[in-house]
Amino acid sequence: MLAKQYATLMVSLWICVLTGCDAANKSPRGELDFGTISGSTYSNKYFGLTITLPNGWATQDHEAQRKLMKHGTEMIAGDDKNLQALAKASELQTVNLLAAFAHPVGAPVAFNPSIACLAERLDKFPGIKRGSDYLFHVRKAMEAGQIKVIFPKDVWSERLGGREFDVMPLEITVGATTVRQRYYALVHKGYALGCITSASTNDQELQLKPVMESVTFN
Repeated sequence: MLAKQYATLMVSLWICVLTGCDAANKSPRGELDFGTISGSTYSNKYFGLTITLPNGWATQDHEAQRKLMKHGTEMIAGDDKNLQALAKASELQTVNLLAAFAHPVGAPVAFNPSIACLAERLDKFPGIKRGSDYLFHVRKAMEAGQIKVIFPKDVWSERLGGREFDVMPLEITVGATTVRQRYYALVHKGYALGCITSASTNDQELQLKPVMESVTFN
């Protein structure tokens, strides 16, 4: 079912969990770029970030990422007017950097493991000093949403590419499938820089582990 293919991102992409977003922030500012993919390597010059994907993984262009995020935030918000407003604001505040799937979207598989990377501006929120501060707000927003989310463990830290990311695990049930996700967050160059991995089995989680371990910064 196509909905299950999208479930890896639809029900969990970052929404704008802060307030005060404005339309002037619609485009990436300064030197921030969406990044490029060469072979199996994603690179972003602004953040100095590279991620190596497994061979054969399918990636989506920026427009497809935008539509997928919009669909996901609408699912989270449901009929809640306040969350709908935050979801709309997120389109102006959050930059989609990367969305990659183990199989092309729509492939005949029970679940499609994925990784997504995004960045949200923090210049108006000096109280957010590190990833765990941002993840605190992400969790509160998700708990207020229309989809039941389980947080099985507390946030912990992992050092990736010489930088300390904070990690928040969560689980969401979609039909008969339990989606296991990890939100990695780092405050870097004025943004909350984050990656979300999605899997449904232990083997898929092991498949995603080296992807995050490939993260480097220059």
